[in-house]
Amino acid sequence: MQTAWKTLLFCVLWINLLPLQLPAQFTQTLKPVKRFWVDRTTLSNRKNYQVTFGYWNDNYILDDVLKHLFKPGPDDYVTASFWLQTALEDHGNWWLLDSYYNILTFQTGNYRADLLSFRISKEENLPWGSLQVGTGIITRGNFGGSDIQNSYHRLFGYEENHLPYLIKNETGILFFLKAEPVLFSISNNELKGYLANSLRTAAGPSNFRLGIDQVFQHRFFQRKILAQLQLRAGVIRYYLEDAQVSPLFKQGYTWGILISMGYIKHFGGSLWLTRNQYGLHQPHIGISVTLGWNGNRLSDLSEITFP
Repeated sequence: MQTAWKTLLFCVLWINLLPLQLPAQFTQTLKPVKRFWVDRTTLSNRKNYQVTFGYWNDNYILDDVLKHLFKPGPDDYVTASFWLQTALEDHGNWWLLDSYYNILTFQTGNYRADLLSFRISKEENLPWGSLQVGTGIITRGNFGGSDIQNSYHRLFGYEENHLPYLIKNETGILFFLKAEPVLFSISNNELKGYLANSLRTAAGPSNFRLGIDQVFQHRFFQRKILAQLQLRAGVIRYYLEDAQVSPLFKQGYTWGILISMGYIKHFGGSLWLTRNQYGLHQPHIGISVTLGWNGNRLSDLSEITFP
């Protein structure tokens, strides 16, 4: 863990100090980065869209090969998650319709549960950064997570997991607020903070997140291909937990790495690795695919830190 934190800190410092090492003739030509690579002055009459599907797990198929690089998780707690997002652009801002499906297991307590959440939010690009506000519903019960997990285990030869579901189901309302102020921006390099609060009245835990993001973007192949590297370090704290889900979510320092690449206005994809995403010191590895990528909006680690 200490080695990972030192490596992440070195990358952030090196990227931010890089402009200081460049010749003066070059640094004079640098311009502030455009948010999400979108020129808002050209979008006043355009409404673009994109659809993203994502998946993350605390284990992975090639664990025998990759275990020397990344230690897999215990295949427990928030063991697998699915994400579907429809994004509609409105004058350079975004309406986001997010659906999350989380498979929860607690082998020590001998039970399992599934979380199903729907959220609508508006993301505004502002002079100082971005602000996202949203609301929705969350429900906890038996939504087929056991069948999905055991089908995966049978397919790849793992032991099946037949934990019983919680008897009590719950449904609640969720509220979401996220602010990302830009701390430093030059050329294709952006350092920003993030502060987010997810409040849930029932069914799942609420959480508060605080930290910094380093985002580096680059276009190549005649500017048709866009690549992005996002480095994140921060803290997460869960609160308003009930007796059923409290053992599955804790608190602590967290970090993440996300790599995105896509063909402008057609499709894109992301790969990421996070540590301690839910406060139990588990790794999570994920992948997402985006289609109808007209608005050039890239995936973000804030969107997959759920619930």
